[in-house]
Amino acid sequence: MVFKDRRFNGEAPEEVLPGNPALLETAVAETLSAVADLDASDVAVIATGASVVLAGAVGSREEAIRAVQAAATVDGVRAVDDRLTYPPAAAGEGAAEPAAAGALPANSGSPVRR
Repeated sequence: MVFKDRRFNGEAPEEVLPGNPALLETAVAETLSAVADLDASDVAVIATGASVVLAGAVGSREEAIRAVQAAATVDGVRAVDDRLTYPPAAAGEGAAEPAAAGALPANSGSPVRR
């Protein structure tokens, strides 16, 4: 059997789209559900190509960090856009803070790229 390169009118395709983003979203969600000390029940995972957006609420800054780090380890994920929120560290009332504001170690930034 002979396999030929994919061609369209003699030209290579401009862009080869990745597989179904739902598979990547499922893989990331399953990974998040297996992380110790992380309640990811209010986290939405949205994949666009090899980029993943984590949106929703977690219980603490530490949980947000664990979620971003775990998502970045999933095969096929090239970037993680952190849109997670968590309650303020100090007791009392206040709006939730975005995890991206200093949630990652000083040598990294958001979004995380591999």
